Amino acid sequence: MRRFHTLAIAALMPAVIVVGGCSTRSLPASSPFRATSSNVDQVGLSGDQAKVPARLYVAQGSVGVLVYKQFGVNQSPIKTITSGLSRPEGLFVNTNGDLYVANLTGENVSVFKRGASVPYKTLNDPNEVAGSPVVDTDGTVYVCNYEGDSGGTLGPPGNVAVYSGGATNPTSTLPAPNGDWILWCALDSAHNLYVGYTDNATHSNVEEFVGGSGTGTLLHLKIGFPGQMQFNAKGNLVIADERNYVVDTFKLPRTTPIGKIKAPVSGPPIVGMALNARSTHLYMGDYSSGQIYEFSYPKGTLIDTISPVGGANDIEGLATDPSAPL
Repeated sequence: MRRFHTLAIAALMPAVIVVGGCSTRSLPASSPFRATSSNVDQVGLSGDQAKVPARLYVAQGSVGVLVYKQFGVNQSPIKTITSGLSRPEGLFVNTNGDLYVANLTGENVSVFKRGASVPYKTLNDPNEVAGSPVVDTDGTVYVCNYEGDSGGTLGPPGNVAVYSGGATNPTSTLPAPNGDWILWCALDSAHNLYVGYTDNATHSNVEEFVGGSGTGTLLHLKIGFPGQMQFNAKGNLVIADERNYVVDTFKLPRTTPIGKIKAPVSGPPIVGMALNARSTHLYMGDYSSGQIYEFSYPKGTLIDTISPVGGANDIEGLATDPSAPL
């Protein structure tokens, strides 16, 4: 959730009560889900991906990017990445294991090699509030910008900055639907870009940009307020619904979800979500309480809850490494 788009959530949810300090729940010690070895996640993977320690990245705007093992019980971070960051928001891990971090107040995106604590590259995003980076298999980077920044004056429209051919400055842009604010983005295996947007009042939805270009087509999804999104291993679109405290799975072109996983609490917006590489686990970020919920996917059994670090909350984007294939 962006520092600015809190107003949008308030407009959509006038009766929301922010709940903090949620209780930690996990399965009994005998549960088969309670795995502590990172190689559990690698079953069914091949080649270099099978050798990668499974990691979960969590952006906390006031802290940095927290790095966890993907499996365990209420674990503490392995480390915290802070170098080159300025209120981190959206996260993305590409097929090479590079971590892309959108800096909400930095007008840029920091890129880290797998395991590194210092960025090796910066994508410049001038006069924009960077929200959500996604990277196609051909290396094209799309940065979904929440809104513009004109001399310190913030406001819509947002846009999508496109970086082709290894560029560190935008090579083109895509327009925001209806001149609105842009939320989170996702790519499918056919190189189509999906863009969540809102008018910060009564209408929020997702548009598809075929081939990652041109003009978007409205999907008319039955969703309250689209948060972080990605495609699962079956090619279905999985989206956090900030308004309704759930993560929805859509089998496009259907407009109603074929599956829902509900947060164990109601009230705090669920902004961030990520799937592991095999789409067998789903991680859900509770913005207000700072909890990270781990579920089996698609069944939706709550496996574990990771408590916030040092009482911090403001959970933003999540990402896994190895990442789910596009």
